[in-house]
Formats: sequence, structure tokens, C-alpha cells
Amino acid sequence: MKSWLSKTILSLIILSFFTSNLISQKNEPGFERISEMIDEKSNSCPEFENLNEQREESIPEFKGSKRQIDSLVRIYQNAILGNAEAQYRLGRTYYTGKFIEQSYYKAAQFYAKAAGQRHKKAAYEMAMLVESDYPHDQMLMTRYLILGLEDRKQELTEDTLWIKGNEYFELEKYDLSSAYLKRLLEKYL
Repeated sequence: MKSWLSKTILSLIILSFFTSNLISQKNEPGFERISEMIDEKSNSCPEFENLNEQREESIPEFKGSKRQIDSLVRIYQNAILGNAEAQYRLGRTYYTGKFIEQSYYKAAQFYAKAAGQRHKKAAYEMAMLVESDYPHDQMLMTRYLILGLEDRKQELTEDTLWIKGNEYFELEKYDLSSAYLKRLLEKYL
């Protein structure tokens, strides 16, 4: 069972990535309200003020055969350089704990980075992490689902799931909004 501190750290990471990703999207329809709500929920925490600063990190200790380790090191290096697919794969590795010590905290970090670059699977995985760890925060889950669908916005204008999801989002009924958007994103995975 995760400790309270782990949940707090995960929540702060999620909120920090959200806030930085929303700055560039303020002019898009439907994002103004969510940006305001995230700002309202973000409380300053002195221990994590420099969370977004890029820190020099050593390559984690991977387990497996030499070939597997070499592959994971390349994935890690590409993830640090900002490759969304590598960030998703590294997040998945941390989540499963198959070749490295399991860490939901690190998984959330890399999923959030990839989701911020509109990686569908990472956005979906991040939404599912939020749903399992923070079921009361449907707004946050909905935001990740929207990130996963953004590249298809133009073709979704007539899709019933998209229309209903957005209607409920505007009415701040995030549980209903996330249910529609989750079904829609699952069609494209």
C-alpha cells in the first residue's frame, strides 16, 4: 500500500505537469475552465518548488540480460531527451517493475511527460493511474483523456461520445465526462 507521502508527491507531479502543459493551450476552446481549476487546486509546497527543474540523474539500475539492459538504457536516454514513445515505455517499465524496481512515482512522471506530448497510450495510462489512486479527482482523469484525444479533435466534432463528454465537462460533471471520453479513447488505442 502506498504511503500518504507517495500519494502527495504523485499528486504534485501530476499537477505540475498539468500546469506547465496548460500554459500553451489557454486559447483552445474548453481548456480555460480546467486551467483555472488546476490553478485553484495547486497549493505551493516548499519541498517541491523545484520539481520541474531538469536534474542530472544517473542511469537507473536495470535488470535482465545484457541485450535487454542495453535496450532499456537507450530507451531511458531517449526519454530524458524528450521522446514521447520512450517516455511511455519507460513509464510502463517502472509501472510493471519487470526490469527495474517498481515505482509508481517514476511511472507517473514519465507517463505525464509523454501525455503532455499527446501520446495516446500514456494519456490513457495516466488517466487510469488517477482513477485508481485518486477516484475522487475525475477532473484530472478527464484532462488526461482529453490530452489523448487532442490530435483527433477535428474528426470527432460529430462523434456522440465526444459531444457528450464535452457537454458533461462544461457542466463540471467530470465522472460522466470521463466515462464517455474513456470509451472514446479506448477505440483509438
